[in-house]
Amino acid sequence: MDSYGECSRKHLRRWADDRRKILGMLKSVILALISRLPTFDLPIPDNLVDAFISILDTLNYYLPLPTILAILTISVAFTNWQVIWRIIQRVWDALPFT
Repeated sequence: MDSYGECSRKHLRRWADDRRKILGMLKSVILALISRLPTFDLPIPDNLVDAFISILDTLNYYLPLPTILAILTISVAFTNWQVIWRIIQRVWDALPFT
């Protein structure tokens, strides 16, 4: 007779094989359904791309890149300072002698 460990390993192996078969069948059904979907082409008109580029150029005129980078740098520095200060406060509160 097989020991309990060998028996459970056989069951686990059989269960894993069954699971692979079920997942393989499910995968083939999904792939068959996807292959039946009609293909479509979504053309992007040239004037839409030109309009988007002109919007970016306008934004760049009113807010040049160095200004945006300065704003982002200050914002990130402020957020980092808040996080570091809160960590210092937590550590200080956790110290037993304070």
